[in-house]
Amino acid sequence: MAELVLSTLDDQGVLTLTFNRPETLNAWTGALGRRYFDLLAEAEANPGVRVVVVTGAGKGFCSGADFKTLSAIQSGAYDEVPDPRPNTYPTTVRKPIIAAVNGACAGLGMVHALVCDLVFTAEEAKWTTAFARRGGWSPSTGCRGCCPG
Repeated sequence: MAELVLSTLDDQGVLTLTFNRPETLNAWTGALGRRYFDLLAEAEANPGVRVVVVTGAGKGFCSGADFKTLSAIQSGAYDEVPDPRPNTYPTTVRKPIIAAVNGACAGLGMVHALVCDLVFTAEEAKWTTAFARRGGWSPSTGCRGCCPG
């Protein structure tokens, strides 16, 4: 199985974390989130890391919650233990985190971009609040913590 989040540290102290599920436009799963948060925790503890850049492999930053995961939750078949860290966890990391949004950025992916300290967006990137079309801002996604309400 491919690494869900690629990690590269250059000689200037720039740690690049790349969501690595390009076949799904980097749709968010519990395992991807856990790995991302673990890497952020490692970055915070590593004095050689000066800044973290987060991006997505392929044509998307993060297309939001993975539909297979959502279906499993809805049907009661989801058996992963949820990570206890909230979607706003990156805001607790004491190193700057920059989102480099390179493509699709939707729903939960938008939340993970917006909780970064700084966001750069490619001209061809598309943003959407996918969950807004499903009944409004969902407090479970963490958007209330990153957007004025």
